[in-house]
Amino acid sequence: MSEEGASLERDSGEPALRARKSRDAALILPLAGLLLISPPMLAIFSRDDGVFGGALVAVYLFSIWAVLIFCAFRLARRLKNEIDPGSGREGASRVGDQGGQA
Repeated sequence: MSEEGASLERDSGEPALRARKSRDAALILPLAGLLLISPPMLAIFSRDDGVFGGALVAVYLFSIWAVLIFCAFRLARRLKNEIDPGSGREGASRVGDQGGQA
């Protein structure tokens, strides 16, 4: 098999593989969030130590919350681009959008 043929086969499978990985990540993200805020995990951080003027468990919860939101945002953008590849462009026309004209 020529190198060009092998390259075409590899390229044709990449979008499908990337889409599958994104769907798998969409399933794993909420499960990871549940695991990270489960009582056994919270018990690890429920000490009397303080960080940044607050309880360690509060800092842990807000950190996990922020990381989950960031990951969900990135994952949603990736999934949206896989469903509709042209939607990620800036200035793409939308139905009913007159481009600022009245």
